[in-house]
Amino acid sequence: MNTRIFKNRSETVSLFLKAFMLFTAFMLMQSGNTNSQPAFPYADVKITASTQGMYHDDYGSAVTNDVFSAQLRNGYFPFDVMSATEAEIEKNTMEGIFRFDLPGSSSNEFTECYIVLKHRNSLEVWSSTPVRIFENQLNEFDFTVAANVYGNNTFNAGKRRVMLSGDANQDGFIDLEDYSMIENDVWNMTTGYTVTDLTGR
Repeated sequence: MNTRIFKNRSETVSLFLKAFMLFTAFMLMQSGNTNSQPAFPYADVKITASTQGMYHDDYGSAVTNDVFSAQLRNGYFPFDVMSATEAEIEKNTMEGIFRFDLPGSSSNEFTECYIVLKHRNSLEVWSSTPVRIFENQLNEFDFTVAANVYGNNTFNAGKRRVMLSGDANQDGFIDLEDYSMIENDVWNMTTGYTVTDLTGR
């Protein structure tokens, strides 16, 4: 009789321990899932753009896909960078989707900021004014429209306006230093994906 009671108690304890271990494993999994969630909201921005060297007006598109980098900057001085990312812009549509991590959720669920677009051998462009970027959804911005670009700092390529090519050293100017870099690579027959390749051909 005592042996049976002891056996039943042992089975009860064993079942309790198994249940406790399963519960603990479940809680750890839940904790892991919670920690894997983004800490801050995000915003996707579909940006339309191309560069002077890579744009082909006969087709109204670029000659190749290329990687651009983009920033969201505060709409007030000193225009601090809020978020930065990069993405590939597709040659035919001249569009690319850039995902930004936002610094925090606002009560309006949007952020007003400048959009800045950069390319490895072109002058960077800014949106003409701060724009509303809505959290956790797809936004759109078109840098091929003159009115959308600060200072109209783009090249009129015919059907579209595009980023000015030639800033190979990325100092914010197109000058003799850039020309020297490009000329040297031409004479040296440098090939491949380089900052001096303006046309992508």
